[in-house]
Amino acid sequence: MMKISEKMHCIFLFFVISIVAMPEVIAEEEENKVIVPYGAYSPVCAKTSNCYVPNNIVIDEGDKIIWINGDYAPHTVTSGNLWSGKDGLFESKILNHNDRFEFTFSDFKSGIYPYYCIMHPWMKGLVSIAEQLNFMVSSKSHGFR
Repeated sequence: MMKISEKMHCIFLFFVISIVAMPEVIAEEEENKVIVPYGAYSPVCAKTSNCYVPNNIVIDEGDKIIWINGDYAPHTVTSGNLWSGKDGLFESKILNHNDRFEFTFSDFKSGIYPYYCIMHPWMKGLVSIAEQLNFMVSSKSHGFR
């Protein structure tokens, strides 16, 4: 049978390991990820706008997005739209199951950037780059001294 001090040692060790591993988990949650879900090869996903999840991802200029193909069909992430075609801002290679495409939106202006899958044109998504608002507030204008 374990002594109390051995139990406390095990609990303390578990606690330390949990704390050390936590930053990695937090960092992973902060990544901007878009998943191509299973079944996106079917036009049915377009009815619910779930061909890319999330369908509209909001980021800041300079952020990176990681697209992951969770479907068994190959897909692409191609900027532009079906009607006017590729706009050349970003484009993945063909993504097979579990392949990833990473793109950093450096030097992009705030706005909405559509993208689609060349192989399944009903698959559409949006990248929305939030406008960086910098307000300069005067202490006089608010009555502060």
